[in-house]
Amino acid sequence: MKKLKREDILYPELSYKIVGIAFDIYNSLGPGYHEKYYQRALTEELKNQRLVFQEEVPYSIIYKEKIIGRNYLDFLIDDKIIMEI
Repeated sequence: MKKLKREDILYPELSYKIVGIAFDIYNSLGPGYHEKYYQRALTEELKNQRLVFQEEVPYSIIYKEKIIGRNYLDFLIDDKIIMEI
């Protein structure tokens, strides 16, 4: 049987890997912790999986070509996928 590739996911292999990591962490830690603890666990596991990533990446919020603020991405993985916890 031929395996179907989803066309609505831009980076399927990387996306599935990231989702798997997130589920593993959640299943291990369980619910109820502050975001920072899940973020620390994600950092450790992304390193263990040898994925290239950046944390707390700043970006500008632009409205009508004017910067109105700044915010941070929780993770930018492989310069392709933004992960917000």
